Amino acid sequence: MYRVKDVMTEEVVSCRAGDHLEVAVRIMKERGCGCVPVVDEKGRVVGLVTDRDAVLCALATGKNLHELLVGDACTREVICCESEDTLHRAESLMRTNHVRRLPVVEEHRTLTGVVSLTDLARHVELQASESGTGLSPRHIAIVLAETSGVRSLPSTSHHERERGGGAHPIVEPFFHG
Repeated sequence: MYRVKDVMTEEVVSCRAGDHLEVAVRIMKERGCGCVPVVDEKGRVVGLVTDRDAVLCALATGKNLHELLVGDACTREVICCESEDTLHRAESLMRTNHVRRLPVVEEHRTLTGVVSLTDLARHVELQASESGTGLSPRHIAIVLAETSGVRSLPSTSHHERERGGGAHPIVEPFFHG
């Protein structure tokens, strides 16, 4: 069975709450990622700043990125997972908390990586197997829906009546369309 450590990004660049927000945005641009973990002086995760956080903070304050601090924009209540967690647990944390990325921490919340919905999607199983991850295309589609602002999925039976027994609409565009 795959674990978070098998799919996570290990080479993660972090920043501090006292850094200028421009630093975090530059990291995202250079690394091609959408978030930067915020750590304290001991490397413990204390926040997470996303590209969206940066934009909304700048718009709300009317200030430039170099005038704002990471601490002004970052989320402080960060949901994390551990490297030994199963992919199913990571998926469940993402879905339940409506997030697409989880910092991966070890003892004392020390940052060791980041796992994203994209990482999980790359390891999805198209056919169930005993030794596999346990994640199906439907799992990934549900997590995507749950982290994209769709807070509940209509029942499958409701959609079968409307669509004449067809596939659930959230899964169909991704895998058949």
